[in-house]
Amino acid sequence: MATLSAILLFIASRIFPWRDLLAIARYNRVELGLAVITLLTVALVGVEQGIVVAVALAILDRARITARTRLQILGRIPSTTSWAPLGGANKSSEEPVEVPGLLVALFDNPLWYANASHFRTQVTDAIKRSDPPPRLVVLDAVGMTDLDYTGARALTEVLDHLDRRGVRFAMARTNKTVRASLQRSGLLARIGEHHLFASVGEAVDALGPDTSEDRGGGAGAPG
Repeated sequence: MATLSAILLFIASRIFPWRDLLAIARYNRVELGLAVITLLTVALVGVEQGIVVAVALAILDRARITARTRLQILGRIPSTTSWAPLGGANKSSEEPVEVPGLLVALFDNPLWYANASHFRTQVTDAIKRSDPPPRLVVLDAVGMTDLDYTGARALTEVLDHLDRRGVRFAMARTNKTVRASLQRSGLLARIGEHHLFASVGEAVDALGPDTSEDRGGGAGAPG
């Protein structure tokens, strides 16, 4: 029994992924916890159960991350048509600056039931903090790969909030999936296809507060 135990321990020391665990620990402690739970499940329960636990934990972890997505406020990089997060690290030597009367926000995750309420709160808070109050809100949806029913409801409530304040609304860089969801929910007709742009710069040039276009419309007013 002692010899067999020694052989098993020797084999275990060769197949145990301790180097991988150290690398994961240096990278992210949450992922280390998921890996340890998976290992213990495999060792104490079984391989199949361990795989199920690993998949379930990975899905929950992704949901946790996307549920707390932070809305990024963008500013224009001076003398360019580029926009970048305010206060973030940029390749350009010049820092982006806010344009008065304009709020440009980037939401870089799917808008779904797990983060819809968080999204709505962040947008309305950003509008309240803006000084002067924005006359146009542009949502950069380049990372918004999907929009579910609850997400559409949250976006509807944001548009209601903008309408009450007389603020115009546009979206930039929406993909086909999001546009199809906007169509199904009726939001596309409310926003207007002419308020969906290929870039933030195009949206600002067409609808921004420094243009001669009429300011009287709300979130869904024609441009």
